Amino acid sequence: MLCSPFKAAAFAAAFFLLRLTIAANPENLPMKALVRFVRWLIFLAFFLFAFWFALKNATPVPVVLGNELRWEQVPLILIILAALAAGLLLGALAAAPSIFRLRQEVSRLTRAAAQPRPEPAAERAARSARGSGAVAADVQDAA
Repeated sequence: MLCSPFKAAAFAAAFFLLRLTIAANPENLPMKALVRFVRWLIFLAFFLFAFWFALKNATPVPVVLGNELRWEQVPLILIILAALAAGLLLGALAAAPSIFRLRQEVSRLTRAAAQPRPEPAAERAARSARGSGAVAADVQDAA
């Protein structure tokens, strides 16, 4: 049984994305590559479905946005793709503040981790005692 060109293109794109994610991330291969592959596969399936749906709905329709703003013959494909683009844009704008906040927190924590921490007094005293010979060698190994 032959596959439709749509299915063949989807399988080829999925195979290409899998190869791309494996090549881009050789360490931690199984989990990170699988997650990245599934994310791209879902995005690809959604895009292909939206594109297929828009192509199947190419009938001209009237668009009325008010008393004075009116178009008589607009292809439905343009309306569907415009709504998809508007939804993606609004979703990205809605997610931007939390992503920005998380990136700021990551950079703050990275800077905090890079700064040397002050050594606690107990550890400083123990290191000093070991260095001066006040503590026996077998006690040093136990600590």
